[in-house]
Amino acid sequence: MATLRVHNATLLSICNGAEPVHDAELVSVDGLIEYVGAERDHPGNGFDETIDAAGAVLLPGLVNAHTHLAMTL
Repeated sequence: MATLRVHNATLLSICNGAEPVHDAELVSVDGLIEYVGAERDHPGNGFDETIDAAGAVLLPGLVNAHTHLAMTL
């Protein structure tokens, strides 16, 4: 089971009126997102890979956005 933690990022949501979450993290297990949100305390290391995303932004993938492009006009 491969685990990845991306932390210390700013999370931008696509929800209406959602405020950015500073010091956010994303945790994935075997390539699937398990958690995204405010950074949590994690006892010990416990991750195969950890990425410090200071100064970076986490945002949803714009999957299939091209088909909705015309709807914005």
